[in-house]
Amino acid sequence: MPIRGNCLKVAMCVVAMTLCGPGAADDAGTPPVDVFGDSMPQGAVARLGTVRFRHFWGTNSVCFSPDGKLLAAASSGRPGAPYSGAIALFDAGTGKQVRLIGGDIGQISCLAFSPDGKVLASGGNACEVQFWDVATGKPSRRIEFQDCGSIYALAFAPNGTQVLAASWKKGVGIWDVASGRPQGSFTGHKEEVNAVACSPDGKLVASGGAEKRIFERELAIANGEKVATVRLWSSASREEVRQFTAPTWSVRSVGFSPDGKWVIAGCYGDVISVWDVAMGREVRRFAGRAPSIAVSPDGAMLAAGGAGEEGTQPRTIRLWELATGKEIRCLPTLQDDLTSLAFSPDGRMLVAGSHPNVICLWDVATGKERFPAQSHQGTVHSLAFLPDGSLGTVSSDTTVRFWEASTGKEIRRWPGGQGALWYLAVSPDARLVATGGADRTVRVRESPTGKEWHRFADGIGWWQAACFSPDGQHLVTGDQKGTIRVRAVGTPEILRTVREGERCLQTAPVLSPDGKLLAACLNQRVRVDGYKYWLCVWETETGKKRVELEAWDCSSLAFSPDSLTLAVGITDVSTGNYQHYIRLWDVVSGKEVGRLSGYQPRLAFSPDGQTLASAERDAVIRLWEVRTGKERCQFRGHQGDIASLAWSPDGQRLASGSEDSTALVWDFACRSPEARTPKAPLPDGALAELWAKLAGDDAVAAYQAIGMLAAHPKQAVPFFKARLPLGQPTQIGTLIANLDSDTFAVREQASAELARLGQLAGPALRKVLARRPSPEVQQRVDALVQGLEEKTWPPETMRSLRAIEVLEHARSSDARALLEKLAGGDPESRLTQEARAALARLARRATDRP
Repeated sequence: MPIRGNCLKVAMCVVAMTLCGPGAADDAGTPPVDVFGDSMPQGAVARLGTVRFRHFWGTNSVCFSPDGKLLAAASSGRPGAPYSGAIALFDAGTGKQVRLIGGDIGQISCLAFSPDGKVLASGGNACEVQFWDVATGKPSRRIEFQDCGSIYALAFAPNGTQVLAASWKKGVGIWDVASGRPQGSFTGHKEEVNAVACSPDGKLVASGGAEKRIFERELAIANGEKVATVRLWSSASREEVRQFTAPTWSVRSVGFSPDGKWVIAGCYGDVISVWDVAMGREVRRFAGRAPSIAVSPDGAMLAAGGAGEEGTQPRTIRLWELATGKEIRCLPTLQDDLTSLAFSPDGRMLVAGSHPNVICLWDVATGKERFPAQSHQGTVHSLAFLPDGSLGTVSSDTTVRFWEASTGKEIRRWPGGQGALWYLAVSPDARLVATGGADRTVRVRESPTGKEWHRFADGIGWWQAACFSPDGQHLVTGDQKGTIRVRAVGTPEILRTVREGERCLQTAPVLSPDGKLLAACLNQRVRVDGYKYWLCVWETETGKKRVELEAWDCSSLAFSPDSLTLAVGITDVSTGNYQHYIRLWDVVSGKEVGRLSGYQPRLAFSPDGQTLASAERDAVIRLWEVRTGKERCQFRGHQGDIASLAWSPDGQRLASGSEDSTALVWDFACRSPEARTPKAPLPDGALAELWAKLAGDDAVAAYQAIGMLAAHPKQAVPFFKARLPLGQPTQIGTLIANLDSDTFAVREQASAELARLGQLAGPALRKVLARRPSPEVQQRVDALVQGLEEKTWPPETMRSLRAIEVLEHARSSDARALLEKLAGGDPESRLTQEARAALARLARRATDRP
């Protein structure tokens, strides 16, 4: 008796829970956890790194709760909402996130706990102070600071009755905490006020900022004028009682010593000044890249940190004895841009927030990190699977790391160089690993020892990238200024150089899987406020340009496994609005053959070429069915933008690297442990309905059907065997040869038969174009190929090709045997070619299932 529709829907839902949208779960139905015991997003099988003490989109401010148990961190944005920040509350002892609050109040730049620890105040570009109930995470009051531009700093009065906010345009505002009513302001700074602090007895308020407009400051400093100021105010009278100045750009942070005798300011321009409040004079000055400062609760130590020089300057946090100026120790940190520092209430810990999303804690007495880096401490810019199933990653923290892709356990790490690493390439035999990045140097090292073989420091511009040829014989490097070099692996000899005048590389160069083509996007400034962009494809062997297309701003490139299609992530500004999409180009004809919507800064084809993975700014990975251009499913779970994508060689796993400092490994096969060993067969009639879905227009339903059928190979394979076109050669090669027949009727019949076969003949027809045939054959094939581009795929063809995906994912001996029969068909047929490619991929995998 046929199954009812709603019963099949229930069965599909069971598999859908193991598919990419909702994700995978273990046998008990609970979300999987990483090596640190933290839950992973559904659909992920491993996390490389940790989410502990991580906050998306960078950390603008950090502070401890008065009891030291919680650590609050503020961000300026979140995935998909770059101007809508959020606040994370962490357990200070473990780094585990306790609560995430906010998310709809604009960028958050500053935080402050009330003295009793019950209220957390936040401020940012929304010109308002928001109070949050710490216990529940719910908003309790919102205070508007109208037309202030942005709030840069907050401070509670010691008795907790008032809150002060430093702003860009309107000085320092004061409000009553209980009623939310304004209590006046401190005005006097001529430009922005970046910092505010209350003295321990509450009698004085210090505010720091600038006295000149931004474009006037450099000249003012050159003339010896005082640009940065700290002003002291009487809390009672609101009048200025003293002013301190420094010959720097502006004051970034300010604080009092615990006894109230000194006021300390961290300034842009690498100056930290300490002034005596009573005497009104500077008593000490510290030098260093340190706009962020913190004073220990006992007043004994001063901590300061800031950003290093772009790309290469080491970043450090320095600790001094405040009374003597003696340096106690220097804490090296991999953080790119330190934004805030804070001591714990007991003075034993120091925390630092940074514009990567990493939050670091140090033991003040020993100088050691409380949670040593068992994870990258910056964006995972590039990753690659190795043949043994492990995964390599590189990051802006300058390290190269290798992981067990199945568990997320770190295997080994190498120091990467003097700057952020953006590119990683592994030779086909995994014997060599190449890295490149901000120090404009490519390093080639032996795996697994890390011994350096060669170093190429000939890059010019901001970066240098590298990739290996598919045969492992050549290394291709490219620098931002536009020079691409082809080298023989094992020697520094440059075999070939490709350069397009004054054009710069917009993307790193990529090689086609067959190694014959080299592609890159280039740009050139054409006016003061504009650029022109090109997509170029060259022959690797000769350096001859094959394709040059004017394009809009390109963000990524990816070749299909058959080397016939190039996917390009595009930002189109021609209409005055930013429009984002993926364009698919036929590299033989140079024609566009498909277009997908959405902003896609990262692209990667699956090994079978049936699926294109793309990553957007909303931290969502979308998987597209290439044949139809429709979305199959999504992966969600990263806390930052996705910077890199890579498929495992067998196509069963997809890895993504993110700005959140982690990488996730996703189960593309979409089978939970229960689905791999189904407890019950499919109900009667379900096979027929699933078979129908394989031919349908609904890509999501078809994809779920693939997962369901692959999970039940004992039922699916016999069903397919009776329905797939076995032993029915289409003789595409003969038909193509007949296009050049001396008889007109034969040529016409061959054209008609090839048109009927449609996409099954597509690869063979495109190969004909690459051979430069006779004019008439060229004309006929051009018309046939154009017809393919204008037509949808026939349902039967779609079903047969999707059925091959089922057989490959099933990994059973019966499924392999059926693939072998399909592979014995017409060698020019797409169906035959797909079956042969699936068998080749299966040959590189583990043993079949029973």
